[in-house]
Amino acid sequence: MLNDLSSVTRRLVVAQSMAIGMFLGLVLVLDADTAPEVTIGVMLTALLVFLACSFGFAAWSRRAQSRLITDVEVASRSIVRGEVDPVGVAGRTVRSRKAGSADGFLASRSDPLGDGASIVVATALAVDGPRRVAFLAPTSIASNLKTAPVALKLHPAEREVAVLDDLVHRDQLAAIAADPRWTSEELPTDRSVVGGWLPLVGSMLLGVTSGCGVVAIIAFAFT
Repeated sequence: MLNDLSSVTRRLVVAQSMAIGMFLGLVLVLDADTAPEVTIGVMLTALLVFLACSFGFAAWSRRAQSRLITDVEVASRSIVRGEVDPVGVAGRTVRSRKAGSADGFLASRSDPLGDGASIVVATALAVDGPRRVAFLAPTSIASNLKTAPVALKLHPAEREVAVLDDLVHRDQLAAIAADPRWTSEELPTDRSVVGGWLPLVGSMLLGVTSGCGVVAIIAFAFT
């Protein structure tokens, strides 16, 4: 989920661009001779499509965030309890947000910390290549981890789950920050995880064209 958002992003762009295309079609396709009910119908349909996409994406985003937090919480417990053998890697945080009632985890503790947690997305310099991972940290710690170097314990099976290693010293964090792989490796970015900007532009054009086409079909059917 963290490393490939291309399909859901493209579908959203196509759907919302279709609504924009329908509004554009009102100008390009419909004229003064078009029946008022057709014009109103197209406007309402375009508005409904846009609102459905917006609210639908918001609902999907909430469900996906909740599912991510649950998956990270379960996998983190198996790491701190010693049920799996995690892999230590260098990392750098990307962003964080509060995780509701979820527990926070630290490598030095075998039990979760229940004083409020944040879900933190980070770039991990894994052996098989950089990738984005998520970990649950106490909010008091996560608030100080804005684009900061971190040491992580990666789950061996859940590729996008890690636990913050709080046992490292300041000089080790300095070494992580100076790791040459931050500049030599191809790191995941917000652009790359959605598949790049060019496919999104293509999806937008497809949606706008489709929206105009729908208006043209409606106009032809009622004339």
